[in-house]
Amino acid sequence: WYASNGCFTDLQDHCTAIAKDAGLKLNAKDAWRWLSQGGFTTEFVGRASLGSFDLNSSRHLVDRFLGGEQNRKIAQYNIFKLNIRGAKKDKIGDLRDGKINRVPCYRRGDVTLPLAGIYGNMIEILGQTSDIATIYNTVVANVQNRVAPGAVMGTVTSYLQALEAMLIQGWVTAKLDPKKPKLEISSTTGRLIRSEDAAREAMTKAKGSVKFN
Repeated sequence: WYASNGCFTDLQDHCTAIAKDAGLKLNAKDAWRWLSQGGFTTEFVGRASLGSFDLNSSRHLVDRFLGGEQNRKIAQYNIFKLNIRGAKKDKIGDLRDGKINRVPCYRRGDVTLPLAGIYGNMIEILGQTSDIATIYNTVVANVQNRVAPGAVMGTVTSYLQALEAMLIQGWVTAKLDPKKPKLEISSTTGRLIRSEDAAREAMTKAKGSVKFN
C-alpha cells in the first residue's frame, strides 16, 4: 500500500516522523521509500542481514544469478582489527515485541555498527584478539555455552558473517600474516537455497525416508 500511494505528501511527511522514532533522520521522500520497502520490519539489528536474508543466503542468491561463487573477504586475511576512526556514537531503532527500542551504535557517514547482538559480541572479541584462529576459537567457546549442540555451527557462521560485514563496511581492517593460518570456509551452497536439481534430489530422499502406518 505504501509503495503504491507515494502521491500523498502528508503521508510522506508522517513517514519522516516514523523514521525519526526508529532513530533515522530521513527526508519525506527517503522515509517513504524506507517504509514502503519494509523499513525496520525486515532488519535484524544484532546480526548481518540484507532484508529477510542473512549474508550467506544473499551471497548465494547472487551466485545463482552470476553462475559462479563469490569469494569471502575474511578468507583472504588472518589479522583483523576494529576500526572506529571517525565514527560517532549514536542510536538506531530496533522493532521488537511491538516496540521500537533504541540501540546504541557507531555511525560513520551513512553506515552504522550496532553495539548489540552478534555485532556487540564480535566487537568485544576484537578488543581481546586480532588473530583469526583465536577469534574463531573464542566464538566457538562462547557459543557452546549458550546454544543447543545442533545450533552451534549455525551460530558460529552468524559470527563469521558479522565479521565479513564489518570488513566490507570498513569497521574492521584486515591484513595477511604469512606466518599464520587463514580461515578455510566452505562453499556458500547451503540447505536453504538449492538449485532445482538439488531440490528434487532432496525431496526424493525425503519421500523415501517417510513411512506411514
